[in-house]
Amino acid sequence: MRPVSLKITFSPSFSVELAPTVERPGLKSKRPPAEQMTAKLGDGAMSSSALAEAIGANHDSVRRTLTRRDDRFVRVGDGKWGLRAAGD
Repeated sequence: MRPVSLKITFSPSFSVELAPTVERPGLKSKRPPAEQMTAKLGDGAMSSSALAEAIGANHDSVRRTLTRRDDRFVRVGDGKWGLRAAGD
């Protein structure tokens, strides 16, 4: 199973609410870089340097992953990368 981040809220009536949270900036993700890159590119195409900065990874590692994982990533022009459409 993938790690899950939860926000726990305690109310004065002694009830507890659990809600999923998004990853917080500055915390290192335990997900593999390719998964982090996929999640970030889901928001739109980015350059490899912007992607590396967004996920807090080494630029050379991001470039290698983008070119090696052509089953997942595709160059979309203007130096940007995006996600390969399902079935491509």
